[in-house]
Amino acid sequence: MNAIRTAAAVVVFAASAAFANATEYSFDAASGECRNAAGEVGVNAAKGQCGDFRGLDLEGARLESMDLRGARFDGANLKSASFIGSDLTGASFTAANLTKATLRGARLDQARFEGAKLVHAHLEHARLVGSLFANADLRNACLFKARFENANLRGARLSQDRALVGNANWHQAIVDADTLPFSTAELVSMSVQLVQVASR
Repeated sequence: MNAIRTAAAVVVFAASAAFANATEYSFDAASGECRNAAGEVGVNAAKGQCGDFRGLDLEGARLESMDLRGARFDGANLKSASFIGSDLTGASFTAANLTKATLRGARLDQARFEGAKLVHAHLEHARLVGSLFANADLRNACLFKARFENANLRGARLSQDRALVGNANWHQAIVDADTLPFSTAELVSMSVQLVQVASR
């Protein structure tokens, strides 16, 4: 069943890539929103840039090297899905299941992951500048060389294994005081902005 579902998803995404230029809405980097020629905000029923994937079951789907800027994946099942090398700038993954998903090398600046599940996800070399991870679950996620500059991780849960999180760039990231496995002095040296909260 998973093989059939994944194959169908690949066909849909391949077709959408061919018609990417025909989409009504396109991602506006200045506003961080998807707009049409009239300036109206919305999403495309067709997939791709500004595509509407909300609530879909896309377990194991391969969405690699695609233009998915501004796409909406809120509440979607993306377990073991692959986004290697895709541009997901401004995309939304609120409350999505990204368990064991691969976002290696993906561009995710200004993306939203509030309440998302990224347990055992792969974010090696991903760019997540200015992204929102409020209350996201990133336990045991591999963050090697990931870029979290200016990202907001208040309420997020991360691995306490330095091998998984130690080589990421946390410059000016906002984190709870007990989120990362480093001393206060180490975090200050990384220019991390600490938020003092009660330990969870």
